[in-house]
Amino acid sequence: MPASRVISRLHGGLGNQLFQYAVGRAVSLRSGSDLLLDARQYTKDNPFSYDLAHFAIAGRVASNAELPPGKDQPLAYARWRMLGGSP
Repeated sequence: MPASRVISRLHGGLGNQLFQYAVGRAVSLRSGSDLLLDARQYTKDNPFSYDLAHFAIAGRVASNAELPPGKDQPLAYARWRMLGGSP
């Protein structure tokens, strides 16, 4: 597994997801990193759904343990940023 990873935070409908995936994929190819998809946005309360599962993509949906704290957890997110995390 490469030492670094690229996390693409997905939000919006299919068009936005395709664009966000394409950018994340390009960056991961250029840097030789794994591509992880942050699909935490897609809950039952969201009018949109995660639609990239219908495509043969080179990336996987990350588990919560692999992702930085969400911005809905301000203290944990601030601590993560102070310790060297990036947005």
